[in-house]
Amino acid sequence: MRLLLDTNVVLWLLLGRRARIPDPVVQILSDVDCRILVSAASVWEIAIKRSLGKLTIEDALLQALRSWISSPSRSGPSTRPPLSP
Repeated sequence: MRLLLDTNVVLWLLLGRRARIPDPVVQILSDVDCRILVSAASVWEIAIKRSLGKLTIEDALLQALRSWISSPSRSGPSTRPPLSP
């Protein structure tokens, strides 16, 4: 299964706001067979909001986002988003 994350879900994961994500979605995200995808549009949206000062996000969190972005290989991203509450 492949799951394309909405920008809000990406931000909630990055900012540690796991409680905002419904439990059924967390179960899907926790499935090791699920390939988690982040759209380039989400990365673009986050970068624009950050550059306009509408979003404060640490560089380390942006690095985590980059590691989640699916590579062209079929293996998918090497790391999983943090799902602990």
